[in-house]
Amino acid sequence: MHFHGWLKKRSPKIRIIYEKYRPAPGNVPEYFLKHFHGIVRSFFSCLFFLSFGPGRQMYKRSKCSRGFIDKRQKIMKKEAMYAEKAGADNVRCLLCPHRCLIKPGKRGICRVRKNVNGTLVTETYGKLSAVHIDPVEKKPLYHFYPGRTILSVGSIGCNMHCDFCQNWDISQSSPDNFHHLKEHFPEELAEVAAESKDNIGIAYTYNEPVVFYEMMIDTARLVHKRGKMNVAVTNAFIEPDPLQELIPLMDAFNVDLKAFDKEFYRKYAGARLE
Repeated sequence: MHFHGWLKKRSPKIRIIYEKYRPAPGNVPEYFLKHFHGIVRSFFSCLFFLSFGPGRQMYKRSKCSRGFIDKRQKIMKKEAMYAEKAGADNVRCLLCPHRCLIKPGKRGICRVRKNVNGTLVTETYGKLSAVHIDPVEKKPLYHFYPGRTILSVGSIGCNMHCDFCQNWDISQSSPDNFHHLKEHFPEELAEVAAESKDNIGIAYTYNEPVVFYEMMIDTARLVHKRGKMNVAVTNAFIEPDPLQELIPLMDAFNVDLKAFDKEFYRKYAGARLE
C-alpha cells in the first residue's frame, strides 16, 4: 500500500491534527490552502522515509555522514605497556590487579584498553576529556605548594565502578559512547604547564589516571625535564611493577581510599581493597 493511503487509513490522530490546525480561508495564500493536505502528507512521507525507510540507510552511507561519524570516533591508539600474550590472539593486561584476559576486539574492565589483533592498545593516548588550571588545594593537597595553581588533566575510563562516583560521566565511559575527547599530546601539556604563570606542574585527575598510564608516564617525564611537578589523584588500584616505575615521576599522590572494608570495595567499587 502506498504510504499516503496507509497514513489516511491507519492514522486517525494525524487526520484530527490536520482538521484542528487547518488554516482558515483568508489567513494564508490561496495556493497554500489549496495544497495544505498534500503538504501535510508530504511532510510525514519524508519523515517516514528518513526515519525508517531507505533514506536512513542512504544517509548512513553518505560521504558526509561517514566523515562526521569517523571524526567523532577516531581515537589515538598506542600499544599498551604491561601486557602479555595469553594464547591464540588473547592478551592479558598486567597494569592493575584485575589482570583482565581480553579477547580480540574486546576491552578490559577499564573500557579504554583494547585487544586489537592480538596487541593490547590504549585507546585514549593523546585524548583528554578535561584540561583546566586549578588551585592545588582542589586536588586536594593542602600542604603542597599552597596558593599555587596546577594544570589538571583527565581522560575517560576507570578500573573501578563506584556506585557513588562524582565523575561517572567520564570514568564510566568508553571511546564508543564519549564523543567529546580533545587532542592533547604530552609535549603540548608539558609546555603549557611550564609557561603558565604560578603553575607548579600537572595533576593527572578527573578520571583514574592509571588507565591512561602511558600518557601519564610520557607527560610526567617531560614535565620533570622542565623543572615542574607531577601529581597523581588516584585510587591506587595498580600492580607493583607499574607502580614502581611511576613513583619516581610523581612528586605527590592523593590516594582516594573508598573504605576500610573489603566487602564494601567488592560490592560498591567493583574492586578489591588489597
